[in-house]
Amino acid sequence: MFQSSAAASYETEEGNENIGRGLLTLYEDHSVVFFRKKLLRGYEEDYSYELSDIINIKGYDNGFTAEVYYGATEETPSYVTTCFYEIENEEAIDKWVELLTPKKTEKAPQPIAPAQQNIPVFMKEIKEKETVREIVKIRCSHCKTTFEESLGRCPHCGAPP
Repeated sequence: MFQSSAAASYETEEGNENIGRGLLTLYEDHSVVFFRKKLLRGYEEDYSYELSDIINIKGYDNGFTAEVYYGATEETPSYVTTCFYEIENEEAIDKWVELLTPKKTEKAPQPIAPAQQNIPVFMKEIKEKETVREIVKIRCSHCKTTFEESLGRCPHCGAPP
């Protein structure tokens, strides 16, 4: 098991969402878990993923980013997001990057489409501009017809998504 105190945030469609301070933990079973610090109540698990779900890791002077693939569930389609971890100890940053970097023998999952990265100011780097159009289809909860999410309502029965 390897742990570090960290400040975490991750990208959303609206921008970056700050999760707060907590403990970033890597277990022997290859799961990565972030425990958010709760006032007067210790720590509470906030989110987790497996080493095999990591697509890319990048180290910086004050932390690292992990591009992570989340598979589809009954509630959400599959997606890729970037988690940002700010860690004060430089040696710990190097250790995290080494432990989380996908090994040549491990097959990292491929994203459905390249993730649009909203990197915080403290982690800016130059990126090429790339435009990707992704068509997301969803299933109507009422009549089970598949339609494009951008339509807003089912074209068959008119129910909201």
